[in-house]
Amino acid sequence: MRRPDQASWTDVRWSEVGMTLYVLGLFVLLLFGGVGAFQARPFHARLLWGAFAVIATILLMVEASRWAQALSWVLLFATSNASSSIFTGHIINMPEQPISRMNALALTLVLAAMTALSFTFLKRKLNRVDRIALLIVLASIAFFPWAATYEWVLYVVSGSSLCSLLVAWAYNRIRRRGHHHQSALVSHNDQLSSIRQGPSE
Repeated sequence: MRRPDQASWTDVRWSEVGMTLYVLGLFVLLLFGGVGAFQARPFHARLLWGAFAVIATILLMVEASRWAQALSWVLLFATSNASSSIFTGHIINMPEQPISRMNALALTLVLAAMTALSFTFLKRKLNRVDRIALLIVLASIAFFPWAATYEWVLYVVSGSSLCSLLVAWAYNRIRRRGHHHQSALVSHNDQLSSIRQGPSE
């Protein structure tokens, strides 16, 4: 018979495994929904796949605090794939879609910058700006299969994701400095108050 602490630990582990599989399933649904929304035939099938992509996006935003910390590894994998495109001359898993070496290099650099910025999510609690940035990244993932067929759209999609993560990073940095400045000011005022009250006591 298991002890209560062992049972609770096992339940927590199984809960984490279940949530991980749930989030992975939503990402798969998002990717297939994005592909189907632009490539499925007939038109009503596109609408159905598009609806799946929207539902997956909404559910992923609800669970953003759970998967945001894993985004860095997803982007790291995407960066690795993009770097492979420099040598293969086509989008990974899309051999029918060629890409020039310069464009593949630019895409790799953008994804590398996004990966570096996404690691900052490991150190903070998500706020509204972070969630908006993650929503834009999710939309980029969904649009990627279509964006890959048009180089200028690919630049817009990847660039908007990079800008959103950059804005989220800058916002949190400015906000943190404001909190530090405010706390330092309060501490200084407390010291002045204690000095003024010292002689009267």
